[in-house]
Amino acid sequence: FLDTFFARHYFQTQNSLIDYMTSVEFLHRLVSGKLQIFDVGCGPSVASLAITDMLDSILRNLVEMDEWPKSKIVKINYVLNDTSSICLGTGQDILTDYFRRIKRYNSGGIVQGYTVTIQKAFPNNISQLRRISLNIGRYDIATFSYVVDLLIEKEGFTELVKGLFNIQSLCSDNG
Repeated sequence: FLDTFFARHYFQTQNSLIDYMTSVEFLHRLVSGKLQIFDVGCGPSVASLAITDMLDSILRNLVEMDEWPKSKIVKINYVLNDTSSICLGTGQDILTDYFRRIKRYNSGGIVQGYTVTIQKAFPNNISQLRRISLNIGRYDIATFSYVVDLLIEKEGFTELVKGLFNIQSLCSDNG
């Protein structure tokens, strides 16, 4: 069950972001050399891994087409949010292993920066998210992985909408 669930989530994430991640606005954002990803309900970081893997593929293709300097590095910072410490630890391990593997294959292009984990339920953690954003930069991609229904059930629709507007205010202009 989990293999199917995670595979579906991986490809759903990539499908939902493909237009954005192949846009001129996103490529202009990458020129800065930094990317901030915020993953709410991250579980074992399937969405963050899907985004990272797609970015790696995009940059490899740009290098092959001489549209991106081979030596140019994009540093990715992750803010992982889940209420489960097991999921947060697993998510960190999965991302670390991914970067270890691509480094071994001499794939350049992207490197792992900070990975910050927050084990406090969204939207009650907005002050932490604001502080993190002030330290590492505004979020370029924010994903909400299977948490919207649960948030509506626990916090109510109004609190969810307020939380989403708060996150939007912490996102970069082209995010």
